[in-house]
Amino acid sequence: MHKRLFLGVSPTPEHILQLTSLQQTLPTDGQAVPRANLHMTLAFLGQVSPTATTQLIDELNQLSAQRKLSSFSVCLNELILWPKAKALCLVGRFDDPHLVALQHRCQQVAANLGLHQQRHPFMPHITLFRKAKQFTPLAVEPITLNTNTLHLFQSVSDNTGVHYPIMHSWPLVTPKPQR
Repeated sequence: MHKRLFLGVSPTPEHILQLTSLQQTLPTDGQAVPRANLHMTLAFLGQVSPTATTQLIDELNQLSAQRKLSSFSVCLNELILWPKAKALCLVGRFDDPHLVALQHRCQQVAANLGLHQQRHPFMPHITLFRKAKQFTPLAVEPITLNTNTLHLFQSVSDNTGVHYPIMHSWPLVTPKPQR
């Protein structure tokens, strides 16, 4: 049976506290994303067969063993309402070369397996509210997200809502300093 999958990272418990605190202060008509669902997607993979899921995990296991999955840091410092998606997101700049490399690697693995490819340029973000139509822009305290684990998430919808259980995880290695 096909599963709806994506690759991403989870905020730390400290970041979750900052994000949920921010959610409580925002003037919007949207529905707050539950704390357990807060994440940053690096590559949405779509509906994936069991065979492709195994190949995906194998390929990422290999990249992890070769220490080719680097940790990164990203400063999320701006709120944006994406009207078409009705998503209110905390976004940041796509300028850490290690984030660029990891996001590109995730997309390349997906492409190699014939999985879903992004139609829009990648923008680091965490969705705070869904079904948001209105939002009054305001300045926010920046949140610097530091990562050490890449996750393969499944998107599961049931009568209680959407959940994102983690199917597999890979450690991200600290990049070597540039000389």
